[in-house]
Amino acid sequence: MLAGNMLSKKVGRNAVDIIEKCKEIQKKYLSKNIDLMRFEVTQ
Repeated sequence: MLAGNMLSKKVGRNAVDIIEKCKEIQKKYLSKNIDLMRFEVTQ
């Protein structure tokens, strides 16, 4: 029981880390897209 509880906590933390990384990647990708759109507009 205890080992399973520790495992689920670890997995939960990893899931949060993965979600945070995905959010960071999305932000970078979105800001790149906005830059590209600006670039296209200015040309």
